[in-house]
This record gives sequence, C-alpha cells and structure tokens, in this order.
Amino acid sequence: MNYTFTLLCLVLSSCFWSCTNLSAQVLKGKIVDAQTQEPIGYASVQLSPNYGVITNQEGDFSLLQKDFPPEALVHITHIGYQEIHIAIKDLIRQPVIALEPSALLLKEVVLGPTLTASQILQKYVENSSKNHAVSGVRVRYFSRTKETYLPKRFEVDLKKISFANKKELQEKIEAFEKKFNNKEITGFTETITDVYLTPKGMVTNHLKALKLIDGNGLNMDNFQDKFFEHTFKQLESPYTYRINSGIIPLEKKASMKEISSDANAADTLKNSNGFYALGYGFIGQRDFIRKQDSYEYTLQGTQTVNGMSCYHLTFQPRKNKAKYVGELFINTDDFGLVYYTYELAPEKSDFKLNLKWMLGVKFNSFDNKMEVLMKKTPSGTYYPQFIKKYNASYIYIDRSLSFTENHPKRRERKKMKLNFLVEMTTGVADEIIAVETEPQEGEVKPFEPGYIFYDVKRQYDPKYWSEYTILEATEAVRSFKGE
Repeated sequence: MNYTFTLLCLVLSSCFWSCTNLSAQVLKGKIVDAQTQEPIGYASVQLSPNYGVITNQEGDFSLLQKDFPPEALVHITHIGYQEIHIAIKDLIRQPVIALEPSALLLKEVVLGPTLTASQILQKYVENSSKNHAVSGVRVRYFSRTKETYLPKRFEVDLKKISFANKKELQEKIEAFEKKFNNKEITGFTETITDVYLTPKGMVTNHLKALKLIDGNGLNMDNFQDKFFEHTFKQLESPYTYRINSGIIPLEKKASMKEISSDANAADTLKNSNGFYALGYGFIGQRDFIRKQDSYEYTLQGTQTVNGMSCYHLTFQPRKNKAKYVGELFINTDDFGLVYYTYELAPEKSDFKLNLKWMLGVKFNSFDNKMEVLMKKTPSGTYYPQFIKKYNASYIYIDRSLSFTENHPKRRERKKMKLNFLVEMTTGVADEIIAVETEPQEGEVKPFEPGYIFYDVKRQYDPKYWSEYTILEATEAVRSFKGE
C-alpha cells in the first residue's frame, strides 16, 4: 500500500513538473552550415514578425515559447542561406538546424530600370527620413557588452605629501599597481530595455541590468573608487581642494567626497542612456553616406535579406581622408537600408591624438567596426533588429597631479603631488537585439525614477534571465567566474 502511494506521488509529481515545464518552455537550438557543420552566428530565429531572437556568435539560441502552439513555425534566416521554416515540436526533437548555402541569391535579377550604385545610394538618402523615422512602436531590446582592458603600464610616483608618511603610502600605491599591470581585465554588462519610439522622440525604460566583474573588483567602472581608497583616503577634509594637472588648473573647489562618489554613478543605468543607433540620423552621419565623393561604390548585384530583395553595394575609400570599407543592402522597392556593415580600412584610424611630448597624452582608436540588420514595422518603416559593434583604443597618459586644500590656515593645508603614467589598450564589444515589438499609441512620459541599479555578480547565473528572451550566453559568458 505504501509502495503504491509513493509510486503514485512520484507519477503525479512528474506530471506536474512536465506541465509546468511545458508552460514555461524554453526553446533552445543551434544553427550550423549544412556543408561545413560550422556554427552560423547572428542568424534570425523568429516565432512571429514581432517576436524572435538572433543566434549568438557560436550559433546557439534560446527563446521562450510563450503561448505559441507546438505546430507554430519557427522562421530561420541568414544572409547567403536558404530560409527554413520548422515547427516548434520538430525543433524540440531536433535542436540542431542545418542551413543550406544559397548560390542563387547572388544571381537574382531585379526587373525595372537599371540603376548605378550612386543612383541607388542617392535614392536611399532621399527616402531615409520616410523609411527610417520609426514611431508608434515599442521595441524590447536585449544588449550585451564585453569590456576588455589591458594595462601595460600603471605607475604612480608620489612626489610630495604634507600630512602622511611618504614611504608607507608609496608602498601601498605600488602594491595596488601590481594588481593592474599586465593583467587583462574583462567584464560583461547585460540589460533588458523597452524602447518607445514616438512622434515626439524616444523614451527608454530599463527593466533589468546585470554586471559581471572581475573577482577582485578590478574593472574600470570602480577603478577610481579603488584608487581613492588606497591613495586619496587621507585627503578627506571638510574643505575643498584646488587641483592641477601640470600647469593646467582642473578645479579650484572640488571636495574629496564629490571625487570619490563620482564612481557611484557607474552603479546605475539611466533611462536616457544608449540606443544611439536607432533612427535614420545615426547612419546618415557616417562619412560614407555624407561624403559620397570620397568613396568608390560598386553594385555587386542583389540578395535577399530578411525576406526583402536588396541591391548589394560595396564601398571603399577613393580619397585619402576616407576611412571605411563596407557593404550596404538597400531594398529594391522602397530604397530602405536593410543591412549594412563597415570597418576601418587598413592603416586608418577612427580618431588619433598625439601630444605625448607636449602634454603627455596619446590616444588612438585603431579598430572600429559595426554591423546592423534592420527589420520593417507593419507601417513600412525600419528599425534595428540587430546591432553589433566593436571599438578598440590605445591610451597613453603621463601627467602630474597636485592637490592643495583650501584650508583658511595656510600652514595647515594638506598638499599632495604625484606623477602617474598609464598605458593601456581597451576593447568594447556591443551586441543588441530586438526580441519583441508591439504598436504603441499615444504619448509616453519618461519613466520614474529614471534609472535602475545594476545587479553586480562575479559568476554568471543562467537563471538570471529566465523570465526573458535574450541573446544566448556564449561560452565566455557562461564560464565567467571571478577569481
């Protein structure tokens, strides 16, 4: 009797778990090339025109099934591959999906008058304010940012201090330096945000935000706070300070409390932050659009992108001042920009400053690349479905820094002077995907309180985003663990 009761409980428990799991079903899969079996990154996986996800760079994806029935079709597309439609129930049984390359895409013919590359680009510009001015829609975006810093040299030389033992403080500073020199610092930031595009502008509402930081807490967001703790703690005073860098006065009335608390702003995410790539103005400001006479454009033919027939244009510098090489895919019907990608041409720099010998400052943004896939709203305007960008820079700073307390009694003023040398390379990689859209009518007011706090973790928890559809974590994210 007891055995039968126990068995019944186990069966009922199993049935309950299965039903619960089905209601919160997470669809997982991997997209690969049918010929090479290599993963296909950034393929579009859609359950409806308004809901879906993109595969990560390793070809993996996951999305909540929500209330879509098992017979509903999952639409999978990628530039240069044949589109696939597979039922949810079949995807569950066979989660590895192979896409066949489509050579036919390179041979498509567009009926109508023949246009040159310059004429096509001009028609894009003429129609951009109509095609890319999105309003009356809410788009939910998931974003992931990877930041990497490699301090090649971080040196602080304490020259003068009036209120503490110079040798002891210098030893503390050098111990702090050892934590940074030649140690790569990596961190990830992930956010879910609702972006409301209205006739009066854009309103953002950040829903949840996560930071994965180094186990020692050594990331660039809290670097100032950590350095203050080791170096400037003894400068705390009820009085303000006059601060100079070399011969340049930076601030005559700055308090140590203000300086140390500036880093706290990095703990919050303001609703006005980010999503700069939305709208037609962003791409329109790029010099390969504004300065067309500086570039050479070539019409390569047509391809189908996101279900739309597109002119395929490539471009490269024609004049010395031009910086980028890339591709543009422009809709053959309305001349909307459906997809574009660009990067710095060889030997080019996005921004360069060399005042090393005059002011001890050198900066070089030596890598800048971006990729954007657009999607159409029911009203016919375009919004970014996927944004991927990467920036890398070299930074060199060799400067002196002095603090003089504004104490009414001159003899009692705290004073400190130090020289610091920082040489590092930085890399910032962003991935932003639209997972959900819906019409939005009427005015949308700014959300209060206007910001959210990051959840700061030192190890990735796959359950953290269980309530949302996101860009599937890569192996680097899943294995992230602070030391």
